Amino acid sequence: MTEGIVDMLYLFHFLGSWTRIVLSVFSATIIVKLWHDQHIVRRKRAELLRQYDCKLPSARPHKDPFGLEDMYEATQAAKSKTWLERQRAQYEEFGNTFSSRFLTTTVINTIEPENIKTVLQTKFQDYGIGERRKKAFAPLLGKAIIQVDGIEWRHSRTRIRKILTTHQVHDVSVFERHVAALIDVIPKDGSTVDLKDLFFRLSADITTDLFFGESTLSLHDRSARNVDFIHAVHAAQSGCQDRWQLGNLAVLMPQRDFRKHVGIVFAYVDKYVERALEYRRVFLDEIQSPADTRSVRPDFLKELAKTTGDRQVLKDEILALFFAGSDTTAAALTDLFFEVSRKPSVWQKLREEVETVVHGTPTAQDLRKTPYVEKCIKEGNPQSFRY
Repeated sequence: MTEGIVDMLYLFHFLGSWTRIVLSVFSATIIVKLWHDQHIVRRKRAELLRQYDCKLPSARPHKDPFGLEDMYEATQAAKSKTWLERQRAQYEEFGNTFSSRFLTTTVINTIEPENIKTVLQTKFQDYGIGERRKKAFAPLLGKAIIQVDGIEWRHSRTRIRKILTTHQVHDVSVFERHVAALIDVIPKDGSTVDLKDLFFRLSADITTDLFFGESTLSLHDRSARNVDFIHAVHAAQSGCQDRWQLGNLAVLMPQRDFRKHVGIVFAYVDKYVERALEYRRVFLDEIQSPADTRSVRPDFLKELAKTTGDRQVLKDEILALFFAGSDTTAAALTDLFFEVSRKPSVWQKLREEVETVVHGTPTAQDLRKTPYVEKCIKEGNPQSFRY
């Protein structure tokens, strides 16, 4: 009995020694791998510095080697909705381009026009989206065009660009009923109104009308289904942004509500994907008369279905385009009206141009004759309204 206990203790001690050895080897392997990866990155960076005769950006000072205080400040700024002000203050302090730390990753922050032009245009093929963003947005956008690189990106771009080129909106009457609904819900008694929410609903109504073939009509009808979808869209986007900000730490974030909102968005979109696939089956049927498919009101999703029958591709691409189209439009309108509401002279000039050109319902031809309106939309920021 005593000998058996001694043997067991010896076995545990022996196994404990092997466990320590295995853990030590494993840890050493990870350290060597990280050092090797960093060495490769530093070497490639040095080669680029010599090739383009440039310098390393200034570094934002950190109190710890992992930039934890920066992460905390960024999180607090996001909660207090002062993230943009914090970013602007950092650029004013450290310059148009500076580096910071996110755990073991060096982050390059830049608002330098030439740098942005290089990344998005002249050297676009040399830059990737990065695994951090891919992982963060994958539950919602899958492998949409804004989630892939290289050959996958080129295939998506070719397919989508062709449809966008041929599916341009020349009949602006599709906008008329949604803008009329917007005007109807704005108070007529001169009271203050928050246009931001209304503009997001307007852009969602128009974008779904053009892309899905059927509008959410959130400005016309505040039914539970439409309200749930609009709410789920914003919540799902916010969840993706939180996942991106946290990076690898996102696994520690509670995601039950996030997954629920993504599910609501998918359930809404799946109906239109199925309609598009049915349209594709009719379109490809040799017995079916081509006139039958042409009689169906065209929309982007149906046109996309002509190029692929992959349900996941259709859902990924249409969601990415919906988010890109609705969010940017709503943000631009919100910023524009925020500015012109404080610049009576600009507002008066806009009204005069529109009243001179437009008589009745605006047409596409009318819009081409309003250069001041176009410039204000393109330059909707405080810098543009100094005159």
